[in-house]
Amino acid sequence: MRKPQRSKPRVTSDQTFAIYLLLPLIFFTMALVIYPLSYSLWLSFQEQIWIGGLRYVFGGLTQYAKALKDPLFINSIPITFRFVGESVTLAVLIGLGIALALNQPLQGRKVIRALILLPWAISEFATGIIWSFVYKRDVGLLNAMLKALGIIESDIVWITPKFAIETVSIAFAWHMAPLAAFFFLAGLQFIPTDLYRQARIDGAGVVRRFLSVTLPHLKYSMLVITILITVMTARSLDTILTLTGGGPGFASSTFTNIVYVRTFKELQFAYGAALSWYVILIVVILVIVMFMLMTKGFARGGRR
Repeated sequence: MRKPQRSKPRVTSDQTFAIYLLLPLIFFTMALVIYPLSYSLWLSFQEQIWIGGLRYVFGGLTQYAKALKDPLFINSIPITFRFVGESVTLAVLIGLGIALALNQPLQGRKVIRALILLPWAISEFATGIIWSFVYKRDVGLLNAMLKALGIIESDIVWITPKFAIETVSIAFAWHMAPLAAFFFLAGLQFIPTDLYRQARIDGAGVVRRFLSVTLPHLKYSMLVITILITVMTARSLDTILTLTGGGPGFASSTFTNIVYVRTFKELQFAYGAALSWYVILIVVILVIVMFMLMTKGFARGGRR
């Protein structure tokens, strides 16, 4: 009598097991991202009616056409580009300087790195609160320091319609600079020390070594961090709300601030959704243009 053969246990490969583990996360992420985006896109083509309760009827491109005639949204375009340009430039330059300093053999370097990371670790809301105390006229830290140094005699009003964007840009750059610093620091770790030694033998000074050795090896780190900070700056809202509230007047009202006002203060949900899609479109175009310009510049520099 033949003995029944035992079925071999089914062995799951590492790749299949990893997929099984990731599936819940993938579905959860899709639910958090795809559904809100889809609903927002649907909402942007509706018109909301409050008679007899809130309901929506199809309105086509009405909300998008309305945005092109909205003076606050049109006014926010140059303000946003100014905010993004200043914040990204400051964050990248400060981050690069911090990375170069941390790359030197310093005592307590790990502690210093942890302390420098703190501005990025706190929230944008906390960043706005901190810098509001820095800029305060009567009890602000900045005026107190300048008085102690004998640079000024009377308090200065820092948040004005003319320079509101600059004050917010400095605060947001302070928040983002540590992130840029650690991207650059990671890139600096992979630069061969022999290149610096050879450059010294060739008589290259500090500036020449930075331009010929350091900067070319950081170009892709700079590309990634510039695009990343650009996206994060363009979508920033909490720092502006807590520091200036979009003012004085609407002097620091960026895209996101106008979307917030129209959607949550004026309860124009369909119109706010249309504005959000304009913001997404503008940010995507901006990132693509930056990517093309920077990669073209890298390729041109490589051919030289």
